[in-house]
Amino acid sequence: MADPGAVNAEDSVRMRDLLASNRTMLAWIRIRIALSFAGLGFVVAKFGRTAGMIRFAGGALLTAYLAVST
Repeated sequence: MADPGAVNAEDSVRMRDLLASNRTMLAWIRIRIALSFAGLGFVVAKFGRTAGMIRFAGGALLTAYLAVST
């Protein structure tokens, strides 16, 4: 009688390939996230968007909108 907990060679190979595929996919996802944050950091550094500048720009846009709409 065969042991129900035994794993044959074909199942072992399939599991190894599945796990390797999953590791590769996760590595690509980590790289994509890292490059996205690096790109975002570059954009912020390049255009100098600080919290104060964003508030100032928002206030200027609101003032311009109110001036045009009245």
